[in-house]
Amino acid sequence: MYLIPCSGIGKPIGTVSRNTVYETISKRPDESDTGCLALLTSGDSDAIGKIKNNYCITLDGCAKQCAKKNTEQSGRTLSETISDVIIKDIDGLVETNNKESDKASDNEKIKLKPELQTR
Repeated sequence: MYLIPCSGIGKPIGTVSRNTVYETISKRPDESDTGCLALLTSGDSDAIGKIKNNYCITLDGCAKQCAKKNTEQSGRTLSETISDVIIKDIDGLVETNNKESDKASDNEKIKLKPELQTR
């Protein structure tokens, strides 16, 4: 997991986001790492490679969302990866529903995957 914090020096929430990343990495050093946001911004190929080859979580310190925007320009964010999984589930459900629509009544047409149901 690659964690990209805000680099907003002088912004209290930017400081909190950086400290949060450092604390997370210290608690999970084998599963997490970070890099320099300025390298992403400048187009550094090594930094961009790390983004493209890892799941990424960004922690922004203000509404400008520099960490998120630069990470998205360099690769994929974790939310995009998760959304791809959800889209595959949706596509599978729609396909199953379409196959069953000829056989089922209107009340039986919509089916939920058990792991997606809420209680």
